Amino acid sequence: MQINKLSKVKLNYYNSLSNKRYQRKYGKFIIEGLCFVEEALQLQPKSDYRVDEIVVDSLFVNKPIFSRIQELTAEENIPIIAIKRYQFEQISQQSSPQGILAVLRFPAKSDDVRLGDLLTYKGIILFLDGVRDPGNCGTLIRCAAAFGASAVIIGEDTVKLYNYKVIQATAGAFFHIPIIDMGHRDSTEILSKFIERGFNIFATHTDGTNINSISIGKKNILIVGNEGAGIRKSILRLPHNKISIPISEKVDSLNAGIAGAIALYRFSSLI
Repeated sequence: MQINKLSKVKLNYYNSLSNKRYQRKYGKFIIEGLCFVEEALQLQPKSDYRVDEIVVDSLFVNKPIFSRIQELTAEENIPIIAIKRYQFEQISQQSSPQGILAVLRFPAKSDDVRLGDLLTYKGIILFLDGVRDPGNCGTLIRCAAAFGASAVIIGEDTVKLYNYKVIQATAGAFFHIPIIDMGHRDSTEILSKFIERGFNIFATHTDGTNINSISIGKKNILIVGNEGAGIRKSILRLPHNKISIPISEKVDSLNAGIAGAIALYRFSSLI
């Protein structure tokens, strides 16, 4: 395969896809690493995230696995661009790049349309309010998929969905559960719509009903709040149920990712 040298314009384009402003402009984002890219390709063409192109470096093309990547891309006519190693390092977000990344398109449906679809869902929808740490956000998405939640909504002041570290922390679960990024919209307005549709709202809190004693309905939203400040007051003014996880008096609180994971596991046992 021919090894290309990217123009400055093309380098800037790939680098821009890690910036939320340009992600929105182009409707695209990047995933990195063999496992992520291979899974994205295997899920085509049914995935919400269509693969636009694959970029590999001059070292990766000599690896045995490259033939498998070529097979998967050929099935969907997805182009592969091979570039020099030093240029790949310039566009990679990884400290030790694996030499392969994919450019993915945003879902064809707008976030507003997809949010409307969620209003008809049953089960558990995870709502993230002000979760700033990418690791926590990605972990919660992963746990939501693992414990059978119906969807995840990214609320106000939460780290952006297409942040590289968020995607990495999902460990591939990103592809297996609907995730709607509504960080640009008022969270109380969104939650009010779900309340109108008969959803029960559960808010994780340090002073609430023991999670082991709760019961839930057919349509539920579980809210996990900011790592320090918790759930915003405007949300807590909506009709809701406060729930808490019993912990030792020696420990002040749980990490948002851990608390959310425990709550999701408990909710999954009640569905």
